[in-house]
Amino acid sequence: MVSGTSSLKNKHSLRNRIFVYLICFSLLILIFLWLFQVLFLKYYYESFKTSELSSALSTIKVSYKYDKDSIYTLLENFSYDKGICSEIVTNNIMTYSTNPLNKGCLDYYDNKTNVLIEKTKFLKSDSKELRLRIVNSKQTNKTLVYGLKLDDNTTVFVNTSIDPIDSTVTILQNQLGMVTIIIIVLSSVLAYFIANKLSNPITKMTSLSKELSKSDFTIDFNVDTDIVEIEDLANSLNH
Repeated sequence: MVSGTSSLKNKHSLRNRIFVYLICFSLLILIFLWLFQVLFLKYYYESFKTSELSSALSTIKVSYKYDKDSIYTLLENFSYDKGICSEIVTNNIMTYSTNPLNKGCLDYYDNKTNVLIEKTKFLKSDSKELRLRIVNSKQTNKTLVYGLKLDDNTTVFVNTSIDPIDSTVTILQNQLGMVTIIIIVLSSVLAYFIANKLSNPITKMTSLSKELSKSDFTIDFNVDTDIVEIEDLANSLNH
């Protein structure tokens, strides 16, 4: 008798189980969103910016080959649209650069990093491309620096931050917090109505079946439901 009572206490109503399962499902989705938005954002951002910088360098190479004058417009577009900072060195003299004061841009004459030394070595070497990963002392953000010799006299250097320092990231994370609250509220309301819709007909039939156990065979088990399985169960009990 005690064992039966204990077993009964460990059981939960269908309504409660459906409600809990739906809430848990919503929370699981939110956990994944938070993991990708907060924990994995940094790694995704780094991978994306690395690919973007490589693609930009390839575009510069092709553009310079067919139209040398178009490279300046291209670099300005990269700076404005993608946050890629650039510098053109002609005969070892810098002849063009996008604004190095932009957030995330590398200061080309920063003595706290070895980028100036590496660039000088590259300009004197026979290598066609340079790829560096440094820490920008101005913003303490990880930065990629790529160099490409366009011809014997002209070299282009591009750099971009691979740390998410843009305010957009903060906005997205704040927005995710508001979305989380909205989803929890909406999923709770939705779970409540779904749980009631599924459990109410079964609860009603359970109550009617108790009357059937008292040898009352006139009971009608038809319930107001649009769920086929519950309706089939009601018809079976009526017969």
